[in-house]
Amino acid sequence: MTADTMRPDEAETEMEVEMESEEEGAVAGKGVGPRCGSVPLTAFSQLGEAQVSGALALLPLLLDTRTTFESQEFQYSLTRLIRGIASSRQTAREGYFCTLTILLKYRTDFSITVLLEKLNKELKIGSLSKSETGEVCTGHVLVCGSVIRSGRFISCSEEERAEVIKALFNAGSKKAYLSLPAHVFLTDFIRQSTEEDVREKLWSHLKEPLSCPLNEYSLDSLYCLLTLSDCCPSIVKKLCKKKLKISSLFCDDTLPMLSDKLMSAPEFSFINHPVYEAFGRELAKSDYLVKFWSNGIEPKLNVQNENRVLIALTILGVVLKNIGANSKQIPHLLGEHFLPCILEWFKGFQSATQSGKMLKFKGKQKYFVHENKGKQIILKSKEILGLLQEALQQDGVEDETKLEVLKKLLFYPGDIMFCDITNTRLIKILIEDLKVDGVYNFADILKKVIINESKKTQASSERFWTIIEKLRAAEMLTYLINHRTTIDDVQWRIKNMQFFIQIGLFKALKDDDLYISSELAGGIKKCFFRCLTFRSPKLETLLTILSSLVEYIDKGIKSNPELVAKNVKAFSPVVLESWKTMNEFNKKLTSSEKMQNTKASTVFQILSLHSGLFLFSEIMTTDMAKNSLDEVQSCYDHYVKDKKNKKKSKPTYKDGDIVDVEPEWTEVLVDVFLSFLSRDSYLLRTVVQCVFRLLCEYLTPSAIGQILSVLDPDNDTNILSNKGDDSDDENNDEDDDDIDPENESEEDAEKDQTKEIDEDSSEDDDNDDSNEENDDDDNNITVNDQLRMAVQKALGSAAPDTDTESIDADNIDDEEGKRLDSALSSAFRMLRQSKGEMTKKEKKNIRTVMEFRIRVLDLIQIYLEKVPSMDICLGMLSPLFKCLEFSIKDSLQQPLEKKVRKCIKYLYSIKNFSSSDDVTMEVLANYLTAITSRGNRTQFVFQALGDVITKCSTFIVRCSQKLNIPETTSKKKKKTNISPITEIYKESLEAFFTKRDCLLPVIFFHDILNIKWDGNWILLEKIVEKVVDDNVRQFRKNEALEMINIFYTNLKRGPQVNIAESSNKLKELENNFSREIIAYLNKNDGTNVNERFFTILMKVFISIKNFYNCLKQLTDNMDWKNIGEAVQSCRNHIKLRNNQDYFKFCNVFKLEKLKNTTQVITAAKKESIDSGHDSNTDEEVTENGERLQNGVCNGNKTESNPKSEKRNKSKKGKVTKKESKMLRVQASSEGFPDISFTKLLECSNINVDDIGDESASEEEAKPVKKRKAETPALDKPKKSKKSVA
Repeated sequence: MTADTMRPDEAETEMEVEMESEEEGAVAGKGVGPRCGSVPLTAFSQLGEAQVSGALALLPLLLDTRTTFESQEFQYSLTRLIRGIASSRQTAREGYFCTLTILLKYRTDFSITVLLEKLNKELKIGSLSKSETGEVCTGHVLVCGSVIRSGRFISCSEEERAEVIKALFNAGSKKAYLSLPAHVFLTDFIRQSTEEDVREKLWSHLKEPLSCPLNEYSLDSLYCLLTLSDCCPSIVKKLCKKKLKISSLFCDDTLPMLSDKLMSAPEFSFINHPVYEAFGRELAKSDYLVKFWSNGIEPKLNVQNENRVLIALTILGVVLKNIGANSKQIPHLLGEHFLPCILEWFKGFQSATQSGKMLKFKGKQKYFVHENKGKQIILKSKEILGLLQEALQQDGVEDETKLEVLKKLLFYPGDIMFCDITNTRLIKILIEDLKVDGVYNFADILKKVIINESKKTQASSERFWTIIEKLRAAEMLTYLINHRTTIDDVQWRIKNMQFFIQIGLFKALKDDDLYISSELAGGIKKCFFRCLTFRSPKLETLLTILSSLVEYIDKGIKSNPELVAKNVKAFSPVVLESWKTMNEFNKKLTSSEKMQNTKASTVFQILSLHSGLFLFSEIMTTDMAKNSLDEVQSCYDHYVKDKKNKKKSKPTYKDGDIVDVEPEWTEVLVDVFLSFLSRDSYLLRTVVQCVFRLLCEYLTPSAIGQILSVLDPDNDTNILSNKGDDSDDENNDEDDDDIDPENESEEDAEKDQTKEIDEDSSEDDDNDDSNEENDDDDNNITVNDQLRMAVQKALGSAAPDTDTESIDADNIDDEEGKRLDSALSSAFRMLRQSKGEMTKKEKKNIRTVMEFRIRVLDLIQIYLEKVPSMDICLGMLSPLFKCLEFSIKDSLQQPLEKKVRKCIKYLYSIKNFSSSDDVTMEVLANYLTAITSRGNRTQFVFQALGDVITKCSTFIVRCSQKLNIPETTSKKKKKTNISPITEIYKESLEAFFTKRDCLLPVIFFHDILNIKWDGNWILLEKIVEKVVDDNVRQFRKNEALEMINIFYTNLKRGPQVNIAESSNKLKELENNFSREIIAYLNKNDGTNVNERFFTILMKVFISIKNFYNCLKQLTDNMDWKNIGEAVQSCRNHIKLRNNQDYFKFCNVFKLEKLKNTTQVITAAKKESIDSGHDSNTDEEVTENGERLQNGVCNGNKTESNPKSEKRNKSKKGKVTKKESKMLRVQASSEGFPDISFTKLLECSNINVDDIGDESASEEEAKPVKKRKAETPALDKPKKSKKSVA
């Protein structure tokens, strides 16, 4: 096979093998790959993987001027690049193309003619197979493109440019997929060059192929022409007049040809052709935009074709991006064929799929579409809707344009259910951007839809609007009523809400016999009440709207008795009677001069008016609305009575008990609020929050306690006993539309079964009162108790006497172990079965209660936003903590946990209170004790509450500061006049340092030390004692030093209130601290000082010194001279890995910087071995980064035997691990009684008295440890071991 007939890859490989064999003897040295002269052959293989390293290795050699064009290296490399650029792999073509382009750009010492000759020689187009022809032609196109991209196309001669263009078009015409890359290289040159360069260098070669008639153009040539029109418009104008015989590229004569050419893509891959983007940019600027779209694009979409739809979407997307000042033309682009076509795709995309194809429906015809195309159309359509939104939100777009777009999308040719079909928020966003006039006009259009004054226009007919479509129009009208631009136009809003009342409540319009169905009336009524959810910025506006609506309904009832008689369900006698009572009450409120313009009168008016309107709604039952209305009136009477008396009525006592005590009117109102919040209604929640803000100043502690009782998870009474059923009924009514008819019978059967079960259970409860107590006792046994009893039963006599004891598994034989395994597995299986999974109904009930509590927490948060009293705030801590603990334990209560944490954050962030009456230090101490004590909390819950406990405790301390009771200490009696809060902190601090089971986090003390509090001085005395206490664990000592550091940092940061008092306290404190710390450092020559302790101590000393540098009016009481000597003496016995803090200390006090000595390193090494840590090297890194060995600085040179060090390290590690483990076992078992396994020891024939005897042989104890051995212990060699007592 000759080089002319073999494939490019084969020829390249053969050449590489030949060159490697020829240059094998020329390669010198180890690790150097095969070369052709100075060119490494491995660089070409790296280029085949499109790696930059290959080009970096090859280009420096080829760009070197010493490497001439005639040299063997250059010729070989150029040949390899030309052959490699025709590779069948995409990555290889990329690597070779980039390298050749850079080579042509910087090596201009050879002509393009030589390159083309070598191209024709190496990649000869001849009698090859189809795939080989495609690869060779691809190489020709890329080599010519490399000439253009490198810039050599401009600098070469005219003949060479002609040859390049000829070779480019010739290779591009061989394969259809190569025509576009060939034209892309030309269009890139056009964009990057000036019009003069294009006219002089390129146009003479493009003039002939572009002079053909426009209908003979391909998409590639049309793309080239559009690019020329954008960059060089004068050239295209001249071409159109002289050669194409047209006035311009966009005119009446060219529109049919362009539309046919663009909309007839032969394959799906042509949809991503760049011609559509170029055409869309030019079309957006043209005056023929609407004409071309209406006559060229729209008619093509009459017949469904996936490719045409995608092309139209692509062009429209480019047009919307470049629409600019032509925004008025946007409504005309949503034509009668385009928009219905897109909506049909959205509707059909949700249909069922069959064997990878998506079934579509249009009328009675069925046709199949590939699923990928359908998804692409949907994604493209959503992108177009987003671009439409951006185009309409630009500056300068008029309201008329937005309104026309809304008409197009919602009416003909769109659909009023546009948002549901497309699952977008485009309509709502466009409505929100409307101005006042646009809102008024659009509201009139929607009202005509509701009352059938307009008809739905279809392609060839008209029809009346359906009920669902009318309700959708009513929902949009609701949004317009609460629009931001119509807030001040109260009369317009009232007029439209009266329109809803007339249809939804009276089911009739004035002077019209239009029939209104119950379904439509019910939906309109819901829209009316949704209008009331708007939160008016002024309460006067809200009262005006509510009063006008009530007056309008009252007139309607009186003037239309026939309508009232027909609609008996809405206007029942009970409703009319309550309505009459409500009107009389409102007249009483408005006529009272004393009650006018007061917050209380506003509260009662809003509640009464809303309760009157709720008589006609499905939000709550008629009885509930009537009861709330009666309670509001009763509360008003009590309020007036209390206001006249100005004194609370004293309770009546009988036999020492309070009798006949009526609740406060605020408590009754709170009960009304809770009944409102028990309903899952946004309107009721809005009403309660609006009124509750006005009522905060009247609330009593008992009323707040009534709210907090809802949050108590231990409350036995059902918080939704009389409300949850109604809310469930309401939710079921609202969800009736979503329930299938087939499932209704099943749900009814389930309800009947639950009723029967409830009746049976109630009968049993009535008959057997004595069994209730037994059942309660059984229910009190928790799952953990059952598990504990099952485990104890499984262990039998081997079970420990108490829960604190444990079992030694080594003393159990195989048979007993198997019995325990089976018994324990059954016990834990019982635990898993007892937990089970909750049913959907149980989860729904839990979610309902949780959401109710979250709504109640909104009231607490509103109250805390005001200036509350201190006693009420403190009373909130316990219920909130209980609720938080409950929500932490249950994963389903995560939303409640977040809400409670947010509410607690509001609580401890309060800085001012309205009053602090009835709050004493003892009361604060009781609250602090309740918060910090563990109680019944588990370790997990207490640790999860750590941050909340810390913040709330600090909040209580701040409350104590508001009481203005100073803490004083006497010299004779140190504990006089110390507040109980300080005592609690002292006890907590003592437990923190001495008890292992203390769960308080360290931030508990950090947070209190960060505030200005007199108790910190007393705490600091305790902290100083613990720093040098030998009974305190080492890491606690380190934390004590951190606390001292925080204290001094806080003193430096905050202003000093009393310099003299602070000076006296600091003097006594620092004298004690200096004396204790010096003695501690000098104790045992400092060998007992920990490295971490020493480092933190240096930080504390620096903080104290900085504190006195900032406050020079205070006297420094620290004995720095003796401290420095003690530190230096201690430094000689400590090995420091980090000298930074120590060096800072030395710089501040001008001391010598000591480094680790040989004795220190040896001692640290010995200590590390004894404690189980490895320290085999005597080296350390000094301050300058040098190696220090045996006290001598040897730079970075070290001599050691790594193998011996590794062997010694592993050997020592084994011994120390075992010894340390035995020591830990001894330390942990100290103080616990021995556990006896009488039964097991009798089976093993071992005397109990011989267990602790050190002389007992191992052979006697061996049978007890046979459990893990697969073979008998007697078959193995035995080693003597010392028993540990």
